Amino acid sequence: MDIWTPSDRNAFINTAITTEKSKGNRGAYHYNVYPKADASSATATANATANDELDAKRSLITEAFARTIYMKNPKYKYMSLGFYYSLVEKIRTNINIGHYLWTEITVVIKGANAYAYLTKDFTMFPYSDLDIMIYINPFLTPIVFNTIKKELRMIVHQLTSQYKRLLDNMFFVTGSNKYKDSDIYKEARLFDEETIEQFKKDFNDELTKLNEATPGRIIISPFEDDQIRNSCSRYSFLLTKSETQDNSIVRIDIPHYDKCENIPLKKSPFYVSSNETIDFKRDEAQTIPGQFDLHRIRFNNLFIEIDEDGNTKKEEKICADFIDVSIACQTDAELIDFWQSSRCEYVMDPDANAWKVHRDNKWEVVNCWMIMPNIATCINDLYKMLNVYESADGKKLKREARYKALKKIAGFI
Repeated sequence: MDIWTPSDRNAFINTAITTEKSKGNRGAYHYNVYPKADASSATATANATANDELDAKRSLITEAFARTIYMKNPKYKYMSLGFYYSLVEKIRTNINIGHYLWTEITVVIKGANAYAYLTKDFTMFPYSDLDIMIYINPFLTPIVFNTIKKELRMIVHQLTSQYKRLLDNMFFVTGSNKYKDSDIYKEARLFDEETIEQFKKDFNDELTKLNEATPGRIIISPFEDDQIRNSCSRYSFLLTKSETQDNSIVRIDIPHYDKCENIPLKKSPFYVSSNETIDFKRDEAQTIPGQFDLHRIRFNNLFIEIDEDGNTKKEEKICADFIDVSIACQTDAELIDFWQSSRCEYVMDPDANAWKVHRDNKWEVVNCWMIMPNIATCINDLYKMLNVYESADGKKLKREARYKALKKIAGFI
């Protein structure tokens, strides 16, 4: 493994964002420059079709992963919800911005999991990836807002790095070795060894059901064996804007984040990413700004298409979405709308209520509440997606069904 100092990493990133080339590398780490496609171009239309097909594959695996986490064993829920609890705790204990939590900073669970918790209708609203929004009061001065946002970015980078390492150590440290037998390894896990092995089996069973339901494809998890694990592995990366190539973004493999040098991002099926390039208009008239940073933890699996004779036609890595953390920028329309008009409620999951936190130099088990938009706010969000913002055709039917179902639950129809 190459040893990367902070200076090495920064130099590699600087080369990537200032290059006139389309790609480059240092050893096993690569960068690629991609032009932003015109949404009206033929290329963009072709890409949208390809993305719809990719999204369909990704949704299958994401939902199977979520079913395993939320529906199979109450213990498994900590694997997802533990991230939310840890994030809130890290913000609360941060010496620079902890005092802003719940006054100028709100950490909200949105999307499919919020719908599932609010309605308990797991047929219409199945669990999916954990979608977390961090909202900062947009009416703060730009200096204060950006100071808070910069600190939050560091916290999220540290936590996603730590959580990836935790998952790697839980699921991919195998056999009897000195590290696995150590107390450090045993403490740095969410589950005991038996529960870890059962989780692998339960997830593989979910993929088996998908494979039996649709001939012509095989989805294989990296839990199967070391060869599959290696085929599913990739480096973590960041997406940022090119400084020398107009309307272009750069994807850069990274060994670790800034101020996370002691938390290396090993190549594995679990990988993290940080996207600083999301800046767009939400509506067709190009008047409603959308701008936020997106930080993710994803989980790669192997997707194999086979012909009638059982021969492999195509083999690709397809990720399950696992955890998304968005930090809205000050001009983002959704942030301003949320701060002015949205309402939230506290939700507790009795299966994942207690969480171990370090307070006052000792460990305590605390009750854990999640903050989610109330049903009226969820209905308003879906209304905007369907009637105000541009909505991808592949997601429109699902959003319409959810919109009608939530209105019925709320007694609006």
